[in-house]
Amino acid sequence: MDSVEFLAAGYGPEYSRALGGQIGGTIRSPRRDRTYGLAFVDLFQAGALLEGNLGTNGGFFLGVRQSYIGQVLKAAANASGRESDFNLTLAPSYADQIAVFEHSPTPRHFLRLTALRSSDTLQFLLDAPVGRPASGRGTFFNERTFYRLMPEFNYRFSDDLKWRSSSALGDDYIRLDIYNDYLDIKQTVLTTRGELEWKVSESYSTYFGFDHRYTWADVGFRFPNASFGDASSTSASLQASESLKASEIGLYWRNRWSPSDTAWTFLPNLRLDYFKVTREVILEPRLAARYALSPGLTLRGAVGLYAQPPQAQQLSATFGNQNLLAPRAWHYTAGFEKDFRGGRNSGLVWICDFWYRDFDRLIAASKDYVTRNGELVPERYNNRESGRAFGLSTSLRFTGRPLSGQLSYTLSQSRRTRPEEGEFRFQFDQTHILNAIVAKELTENWTISSRLRYTTGNAFTPIRG
Repeated sequence: MDSVEFLAAGYGPEYSRALGGQIGGTIRSPRRDRTYGLAFVDLFQAGALLEGNLGTNGGFFLGVRQSYIGQVLKAAANASGRESDFNLTLAPSYADQIAVFEHSPTPRHFLRLTALRSSDTLQFLLDAPVGRPASGRGTFFNERTFYRLMPEFNYRFSDDLKWRSSSALGDDYIRLDIYNDYLDIKQTVLTTRGELEWKVSESYSTYFGFDHRYTWADVGFRFPNASFGDASSTSASLQASESLKASEIGLYWRNRWSPSDTAWTFLPNLRLDYFKVTREVILEPRLAARYALSPGLTLRGAVGLYAQPPQAQQLSATFGNQNLLAPRAWHYTAGFEKDFRGGRNSGLVWICDFWYRDFDRLIAASKDYVTRNGELVPERYNNRESGRAFGLSTSLRFTGRPLSGQLSYTLSQSRRTRPEEGEFRFQFDQTHILNAIVAKELTENWTISSRLRYTTGNAFTPIRG
């Protein structure tokens, strides 16, 4: 990775189809000065990377990682002679592969082809419980796999006019088995993206862009009727399969204006989203501004509207609601960045951001019945949930030699409101997240480092009887 950025709120119009935070990441270019490789092996996984130049104007890298946590735990169970202690142990397994090829035939052209695949599974460590038939415990299996083939093309018309574009084609696969019930989703995804950058003057740059996503999904499931509140049915389970298609296209215009002889930078942006599944066109204004209060101290703020289409299974004609609307959220954020280094390479940087997100038209499971085509049917889902999330993120980063490190902390609250229940804490609420990282260079070739992480985790209700 070249960079990984956490976008808590108020991000630009090039990011969309999300109500909460996002992770923005970019893949770095391969090294071209020499062939380089690394390999690692530890208690849970092994991996390798190879990269280098490819001709005079190109480069490549290949990477792979494979876990074997389940095999390690099985060996521990056998060695201890206490297999019964592992009856309900779930073991994860994951594998990742990536290949990147780059070529620049001229200084104006840039071509890149990325292929990646990732697979994660979670299942019982022991195929059958010790001393009992497998049916006595039931089954649990969860798999999430995806792959993408992503070509990218960039062209520089001049120093002031540049074009960037990319596309991706691949499959997503989700399988969940719980005893006799299951959820099976196979989805083919095609996405395209393009952006034209025009530097109008030294103080003003404008960007015109688009992104598009088309999906074909086959969804199959078998769930208890109680999952949808259909307690009146005599059937023990509700089973169905369905093919779904969805298309979303977005157009955006973002700007960067830094008036001469001022400390201000204005970022007025606008995005227009069309969601075919909900038959909606949503205009999303977004505005951000920065002010250099003093050398090394910058204040910033942003406000904007964001929208996200419902998931495929929520819109299913069989086990969803085709009349759902796209949930929306208003983002408000304010913060600052203070650089204490004063132009030096070493020193302290302090970043702090406050945010507030106001959600409406959120989708929630429903036990109500509605009339459709003159027939009383289960509603299953509706848009009657709302919510809010607020908090702050702060980090102190110190760069120096031989010592460097970072301390970051996030305080947040996420709430949901339903007419029949009032306000309650969201199931994925994590109030406190603390990370501390420290590294020290021992010699020219040796560095030691360590990380400490603390989080309050997701909210849950313990079962006492």
